[in-house]
Amino acid sequence: GDDERPPRAMGPSWVPVDDVLAAATTRMTSGELVHGATFDLFASMSAITVGDRKMDVGVEGGMDGLAPPFQTSEKLVAAGRAPLELTDEEQIYVFDALLACEATWHSGQSLAVSIYTCLYMHDFDRLEASSSPVTRAYFDAVRSDVATVRNAVSLGDVWEEEDFNAHVAGYDVGAAAMGDPTKPDETLRALKAAERWLTSTRAGGATTDALLTRVRFRIALHCALRDMIKADVTADDAANARKKLTLAATLLESMRASTRAPPSSGDANDEKTDFGEAFRGGKLDWNTRGLGFDRDVNARRLGPHPPRVVKPFSRAGAFDHFASFVGELLRACDVLDLRVRGDVALHELIAMLSTISDAKPGIVARSFIAAIVLRDGQGTVMGRRSGDCVLRSAWLCGSAPPPAIDLTTIEVDDDLGGTGDSGEGSGGKSGGGEEEDAALKVFLAKVWRPVDFLLRAYCSNRSRLRRRARRCLGEWNLLVEPAIAADDSGAIERYLDAYAETNDCDAARALARSAWPKSAMARWTISMMARVEITHLSLGHELELYLPHELGMIYWYTEYLMHNLCDHLDSANACLIEEANAWKRQRAERPLEKREKDGKKAKKEKRGGKAGGDAAAFEGDGGAAQLRVQMEHFVLDFQKTMCGGLVTLITAMDKVGKVKRPTAGSDFTDPEQNFWQRFGFMHACADPGPLTYQEYHDYVNTPHTPQEMLTAAAKYFAEVSRKTKQLTATGLIPPGSTQAADVSGVMTCAVANATACKLAAMPGMAVELTHKHHPSFATAVVKREGGDKS
Repeated sequence: GDDERPPRAMGPSWVPVDDVLAAATTRMTSGELVHGATFDLFASMSAITVGDRKMDVGVEGGMDGLAPPFQTSEKLVAAGRAPLELTDEEQIYVFDALLACEATWHSGQSLAVSIYTCLYMHDFDRLEASSSPVTRAYFDAVRSDVATVRNAVSLGDVWEEEDFNAHVAGYDVGAAAMGDPTKPDETLRALKAAERWLTSTRAGGATTDALLTRVRFRIALHCALRDMIKADVTADDAANARKKLTLAATLLESMRASTRAPPSSGDANDEKTDFGEAFRGGKLDWNTRGLGFDRDVNARRLGPHPPRVVKPFSRAGAFDHFASFVGELLRACDVLDLRVRGDVALHELIAMLSTISDAKPGIVARSFIAAIVLRDGQGTVMGRRSGDCVLRSAWLCGSAPPPAIDLTTIEVDDDLGGTGDSGEGSGGKSGGGEEEDAALKVFLAKVWRPVDFLLRAYCSNRSRLRRRARRCLGEWNLLVEPAIAADDSGAIERYLDAYAETNDCDAARALARSAWPKSAMARWTISMMARVEITHLSLGHELELYLPHELGMIYWYTEYLMHNLCDHLDSANACLIEEANAWKRQRAERPLEKREKDGKKAKKEKRGGKAGGDAAAFEGDGGAAQLRVQMEHFVLDFQKTMCGGLVTLITAMDKVGKVKRPTAGSDFTDPEQNFWQRFGFMHACADPGPLTYQEYHDYVNTPHTPQEMLTAAAKYFAEVSRKTKQLTATGLIPPGSTQAADVSGVMTCAVANATACKLAAMPGMAVELTHKHHPSFATAVVKREGGDKS
């Protein structure tokens, strides 16, 4: 209560205004307000009415006046609500309830209404008096993990206010798991001591095993988080983190199987007590005002705000959350492995982040991933300059490694930091002087900002990813001019000629004479913009942002972008075929003894993970870069065909009035305005060139009849089925992978739509567009009007 607070000293800035306010109230009417000059509209919207139960959380008794009076943690401890000597059953219960609080914090609630509702988290010095070393060790491990998570969220810097609450409300959250590498890890030491105490002083049994499982879970999680967030992570750290997370997943299932019932409070009706509703529905299975906890203990530490009811996780829900969290961290270990490897290409990293994003990980796991990728400062990716991963991504040459370019010799815009390494550069120099190669350096130095924006977008939640992808297009467009200048400088051609001369490599010489080095960086930049635009449009389907009548123009624009991207891939593939043919001719002309020697050398370099060497690059039917280009083209080709079929199907349905549209005659339903709302941002890019509403209008207003269009759409879908089956038969897509599931979904969608084309125009049939088989491609569900689906 107020009597517990020390009186505030009246300094020179404090003047009593009681008499002034009392006099003012006699002359004021309802609705008037006395305020200072700095009290603006924002402040008024954030203000509360002191003393109003519905607005002031500090009023005794809560909103209904029935809640127990507020008590400090000291008073609650003195009343016996958090005894130091707990039975094994009670310890298990409190630990699991605290795990539920931790899951609640991960999901966006503040520490004050989640973890620090546990009374044991308030005074760690008091825990020294406990006879069990498990008690202090466990609570200290939770505190350390809180600090580690907050540090990762800060390093990743991709969180939003709706994702995560980093406010500590004045609590001591301890030291992060990585701590000071020169000092021992006290948290881990205490956990290990608790583990030894349980194994050496106890005779065993179910409760001892349950406690031991929880201590070992904390050890595994603590070590995994520590190794993942290290500044100088090694391959051993990455392997250890994965091992510990795998162990933590196993221990979680044992913890789930050994939960204990909430201890009795001595109330005769205790078993009938309703603990309230849990987060995401269901009933709570632990008492938020029971042993070791008080949900209102921190209500007055949050500042003035209206009362609110926080729904914590149940213990069962917490086990589900942490099982998912550990799985997300295991996927983050895949990114960690890439970082340890070092030679990361941007397309490889984006593909991995996109796959992880599809699984919709929580903010904590996303922050760890962002910290792994971007923690080394502005202008760096995975510990290297951003230009390094860009050059590796744009470099399609299989016969020569990327050139070694020192990015530290040129400064553009901001300090880029990092090492300045770019490519292997084995066996050849750039072939030109510093001035001749300056344009390529400028381009590679400028890429950091758009690359940083795009990678942060992929580490954001799905809705933020869509918005950030749209907003970074302007930054990518600014790269086109430097990319063209880099190509026009001839730096890549000179490097390939020098490499070919030094290594007697006809393949590199043939590629230098092709069209690829004359437009390599520009085509890569434009292709990246097309991919970003496709990602933005595709996410709109998943986020359910499109109305049925908009789907036609969405697929029409997506088909155009995919066609543009396929053109760039066709151009690159033609050049790579010239390179491969030159390699095959030179290899055929070599003596057999020389070919066998090159083959052995290539296999040795492949086992050692070394890049470079024409034999290593073209072992088999072609280079890895050529296979990547052809694979992306094949996937885009059937997706483009799918878009064409859907545009034709939806247009035919629209002609016969079977596509739902908003009421006409409103400024908000004007089709041209609707078009600009969806695609206006595309004008940030000069290439791919933005399309206009008139082009779409002319495309869909064809003289063909609906039946003719349905027949044409069916042919599109049949072609998609053929191409997806062909891709599956190649065996290039691992069974059970995310990509295999995506291809299967497209195939199922195409078959269903082909069937719908035969029924959609029949009288008495209604058509509904859903995403039941694929998140981006709609399925036409035909049903009898007012009846069941056919």
